[in-house]
Amino acid sequence: MMDENTPSIWLTGILEQPPAMIMSDGTRTIQFDLIIDGPDGPVEVGVEASGASHASFIATQRPRKGDRIVIHGRINDGDDETRSDVTADLIALAVSDERARP
Repeated sequence: MMDENTPSIWLTGILEQPPAMIMSDGTRTIQFDLIIDGPDGPVEVGVEASGASHASFIATQRPRKGDRIVIHGRINDGDDETRSDVTADLIALAVSDERARP
């Protein structure tokens, strides 16, 4: 859980590839890259989310390359052993009307 001193961020971006699900120490972790609009053009941001709820969400929604994703998470300072730039605690998939139809 983040405390008030942990730098956090809300990001909206385009999914670069479908998320990868990995198992580590019995915990499911989702990893994906988002392309966001940076001040100097598109920027790739690595995102990681651990836990069964994130894994269930990804399995149910099956996001694809090009889908718009909204996340909130902790900004990793580079000293962590993670490859990601952000560790997400919230993930939402913005689904178009066309994709939402059965």
